Amino acid sequence: VVKALKQLAVDPKQQGLKAHKVGTTKFGEKWSASITGDLRVIWDYSQEKGKILVLGLGGHSGGKKVYR
Repeated sequence: VVKALKQLAVDPKQQGLKAHKVGTTKFGEKWSASITGDLRVIWDYSQEKGKILVLGLGGHSGGKKVYR
């Protein structure tokens, strides 16, 4: 998790993170990045230039999924 968050901080669009827009029930349309096989981080660009805001961590599927 720490490695993925560091990569996200350096380059949110890094190919290995597989970042893409997703619809979430809790946050609306935000960005998702892959951390491990099923674990995802939901994030968005901060209003402060050069920063991102981590909104949540959870599964891609199952009971703890972070998507709608």
